[in-house]
Amino acid sequence: MDIFIKIYIVIFIGLNSLMLYYDGKKIYKSHKEKKERLKNSMENIEKQKQSLIKSFSRGIIKPNKKIVAHFSKEENEKFENILEKLKTENNKIYIFIQSMINIMPKESLIKFMDKVEDISIEYHSFKEAENNRGVITTGTYIPMKNQIKIYSDKNEVLYHELLHVASSNNEYNMVGFSTTFKKAGLFCNGLNEGYTELLNQRLFQSKTEGYIYLTYLALELENFYENKEDMMKDYFNNDIFSLIDELKKSMTLEEAVSIIANMDLFLNQTDVSFLDFLKLRQKIISIYERRYIQNEKTLVKKIINRN
Repeated sequence: MDIFIKIYIVIFIGLNSLMLYYDGKKIYKSHKEKKERLKNSMENIEKQKQSLIKSFSRGIIKPNKKIVAHFSKEENEKFENILEKLKTENNKIYIFIQSMINIMPKESLIKFMDKVEDISIEYHSFKEAENNRGVITTGTYIPMKNQIKIYSDKNEVLYHELLHVASSNNEYNMVGFSTTFKKAGLFCNGLNEGYTELLNQRLFQSKTEGYIYLTYLALELENFYENKEDMMKDYFNNDIFSLIDELKKSMTLEEAVSIIANMDLFLNQTDVSFLDFLKLRQKIISIYERRYIQNEKTLVKKIINRN
């Protein structure tokens, strides 16, 4: 009897060891693939940064968009009719618009109302949500189709996507700060998602856990604006150029492009660590502190010169 117990224990230990070995191989392989993806992403970002620095240095012409527009009589009537219709047919969008009326630049609001008339919103089961290496997408907006897909029953997911709709510009292939350059490709998508969720939390008390790192990083960059409302205007006006100009008041062009480009890495949180987030956040804070010290020195010099 003892012999059988010993044999069973040996087999049990052997099987456990074998399972640990294979689990270890899987973990090592996954870690190796993650490092390789991160390495490739970093190399692509370095190439992208060089192209973007040249583009911003040349002073690319900004999209010709008015910051403020006035409603004509016809537009005002159309606006009221759409609102009245939404009040009964889609109360969630109605609430969204009511919250945005005094916040959005009127030109952006007019374009948003045009999109709302024929927007398609599809609700799907959470089980159908796209799972990209552990990152689950609970909502998405497809600008060219003017279509929103929702994989959650939470209103804040819809409001996040509606903010994308409100800040989209199909003419220039832009959504908020997210911009596609001819040579550099897609740029500022990370900051755009983070800032969109930051607005979602402020305006609609969103408690979603999406884009946690990016939301914090967007908040740190917002501090470089003297007036936070100016960043919101730049967001709705798709004006990444004014964003860069604002950041250049406190840092070099290279630093601004580098920070924004590196934020794109955090779109997939499984490829970056909390330590990576802390390093980038500390870099932003250090630049902010540097600006503060410079301002203090300038103020001291002015006082000395007066005396």
